[in-house]
Amino acid sequence: MISTLIAMVVGGLPACGGDDTDDGAAPSNCVERDATACTPLYEPTWDRVFSETLQPSCGVPGGACHGDSTAIGASGGFLITDMDATHDMLLNGGWVEAGDEQCSPLMFRLDTDETSLLMPPGSQPLDENERCSVAQWIAQGANR
Repeated sequence: MISTLIAMVVGGLPACGGDDTDDGAAPSNCVERDATACTPLYEPTWDRVFSETLQPSCGVPGGACHGDSTAIGASGGFLITDMDATHDMLLNGGWVEAGDEQCSPLMFRLDTDETSLLMPPGSQPLDENERCSVAQWIAQGANR
């Protein structure tokens, strides 16, 4: 169980692909979210997503999962210390499907009800308006 969780944290989750269910429901690794129907906490730009959500929630050295090389989430090389490198890792590492907030693994991890998969782990979920900002950034193309 622990090794599976670590693999998911380090390796991410697959995107939707062809995992649609027969009943029209969202695939299990997607979330039901409409980024146009929520109110963002802040303007959904990469600069703000990085500086107001990712860095303070996930990238604090010594305490966050992706804050320094000794953190559990850093074992796969995913550090949230540099804005450009973090953006590249999110998009090239399979965490963000630009234009698809519902099936981006990052949104799944932020919106899931499964506490063992929720990011940030071991704490309360991010505020809905903050998650909305991230979702809108993804829906708008996840640009820098």
